[in-house]
Amino acid sequence: MVRHDVLPLRDRLLAEAEIEAERTVGWVRLFVALALAVVLVAAMTWLAYEPPRRGTGGGVGAAVRLGDWRLGNAWLVVFGFVLLGLASLWAAKPGRLQPWMPWAFTTGDGLLVLANLNFSLTNQGFSAAFAPLFPAVWVAPLVVSFGVLRYRPGLQAYAGLLLLAGLAWLAFAQADAPSRHLPEHLFAAMPNAARIAMFTGLVAILVLAAYRRRVLLTRTIDEFVRRAEYQRYLPPEVAGLVAEGQVERLRRGWRTDAAILLVDIRAFTRRAEGLAPDELGRFVTAFRRRVLTAVTAHGGMVDKFVGDGAVILFGVPDSQPDAAARALACAKALAQDLRTVAENPVEVAIGAHWGEVFAGAVGDEERLEFTVLGDSVNVASRLEAVAKAMDLPLVASQALLDAAGAAAEAGFDLLPYDHVRGREAQLTYYGWRG
Repeated sequence: MVRHDVLPLRDRLLAEAEIEAERTVGWVRLFVALALAVVLVAAMTWLAYEPPRRGTGGGVGAAVRLGDWRLGNAWLVVFGFVLLGLASLWAAKPGRLQPWMPWAFTTGDGLLVLANLNFSLTNQGFSAAFAPLFPAVWVAPLVVSFGVLRYRPGLQAYAGLLLLAGLAWLAFAQADAPSRHLPEHLFAAMPNAARIAMFTGLVAILVLAAYRRRVLLTRTIDEFVRRAEYQRYLPPEVAGLVAEGQVERLRRGWRTDAAILLVDIRAFTRRAEGLAPDELGRFVTAFRRRVLTAVTAHGGMVDKFVGDGAVILFGVPDSQPDAAARALACAKALAQDLRTVAENPVEVAIGAHWGEVFAGAVGDEERLEFTVLGDSVNVASRLEAVAKAMDLPLVASQALLDAAGAAAEAGFDLLPYDHVRGREAQLTYYGWRG
């Protein structure tokens, strides 16, 4: 038996829908049993107090005996539905419901109806032509309608075919049975054929309804699974675009101005050598949690964590008029916050730049990742290296300070020009010591 919790997401969601459907059918069976029981009690009460009929030698005792053999088989149906309902409720649990169980329960429903109808015809001496007279035959549509609550058109069709085959068998098996004097023309071949045709139409409509529900459920689950797979590798801010159906926009990508912060822990290798594996894991987790808290507070986005570093974006995926100012404020807050952690202070180097980037999702259906590309990202990386080399917590480009406004330059010192690796043009940048 396959464990429910290790199934693929799509199969697990379908299994959960089937379990919920079986639970619903179980409660419906119990409700039908209760309704039939109320009707039977009312019928037996009416028979017990029915006035004697002329020429029947009737009376209360005869009426009650008549009620016994008329309605006794119906009580078997009631108890049968109770047992099947309880069995459905018992089976409707993860890991307990097996594929064959709904088929067995549906078979039990059909056999209960057909057996009750056969007993009624035999006991009262009617041929199958008069089957529509008996309430038992009209329980059949109820049994077929159970299938609409499920998501299996095949099971729906099976329930209808089982009952149709049973009714056809009764028609042939009791074709020559003696019948009491009744207006037989109302129950001749043509009227009964019309009734069977109507019942067949009901089955067809219910099968179609179950099929459409199954298709809709499958489409919904497939879409949910597809988005869930996308969101596994995407930041929450970008995952929201997936939820809004903007996957194609992410795939195409777009160019925009953004602030890029690259954060890296100083002397991480030396620190890691002195920590046990579990301690190192807790240290990195705490670092990432503080980074995420600071970035979220300033309205930015953590694009990704890479080892002991992080790539942070402002102005992506949605543009922000004050993205540059937010980025600078976040960088300062992050450097100060990490430095003042009482139990484990952390020194970081942050490179900050403002410029045009390409933003979008890359990858295939198996792994779709959001990323930003372009020279601006490379510049931020170089500035982060400058911050490390000059023992500064933050180095920001002139472009970022200009985009943030004149007030943003407070506390920054112009650094002596040094050739930035990978750059032909001169780059002006400033240092912040906190």
